[in-house]
Amino acid sequence: MPSPLVHTLLPTAVAATSSLTKKLPRAERLPFFILCVFLGNCPDFDLTPTLFDRHLWTEVHRWFGHNLFAFIPWVAGGIWGFRNYVPSLSAAERRWAAFLLVLSHLVLDGMVAPGHDPRTGVPLFWPLSTERWHFPIQLFPRMSHQAGMHKLIGFAVAKENWVHVFGAEFLMCVALWALLTLSGRLAAHLFAYFRAKTKTGANPILQSSPQYTPAPPSPLLRDDSPIRTYKDSGLGS
Repeated sequence: MPSPLVHTLLPTAVAATSSLTKKLPRAERLPFFILCVFLGNCPDFDLTPTLFDRHLWTEVHRWFGHNLFAFIPWVAGGIWGFRNYVPSLSAAERRWAAFLLVLSHLVLDGMVAPGHDPRTGVPLFWPLSTERWHFPIQLFPRMSHQAGMHKLIGFAVAKENWVHVFGAEFLMCVALWALLTLSGRLAAHLFAYFRAKTKTGANPILQSSPQYTPAPPSPLLRDDSPIRTYKDSGLGS
């Protein structure tokens, strides 16, 4: 599974550089980031019982919090939090932010190479099914565990994780953040372009370009200017 570093850094970085943050007043930015961190990690709260009995790790973690049935209350709680602590967001923005932040956890957990460990993957349809799902793209290495310790502590102190895993996770987070940010901005520009084209029925780029406007006629060439006429005197030349 990816470490809390991934679940915290990647969703929060994407949210911080999105257009949502720019529209928020300063007083709401800290609650917004706290909610981003919470929602990006909330499925892992199913490991709380393991703090009292470490043998429950394989029985509760990834089962109770990482399925579609737990996904709904996590998103509902996120919408409630945004409505009460970040009121500047619209109803649609609250729903999408909570939905994508919680979804990011399940997607990232499904991007771990399964190897020989059957506990990797996401049990999306638990308790109806115990099958664990992996995404076709597997970007994160499996973490090592220090034997004889609680899982959380064992993951944190394992030397192999500090040498090979955490650094790779950080670099992957930076790459994914850049990809998601650029893709989001490109999609926003394309959406605005086609939306303007649909409204006007013409190419908005051509419409926004300066058009040629003819200069007003010179007063010396007006049609109603007096015309001088000359009569022949008959003298000839």
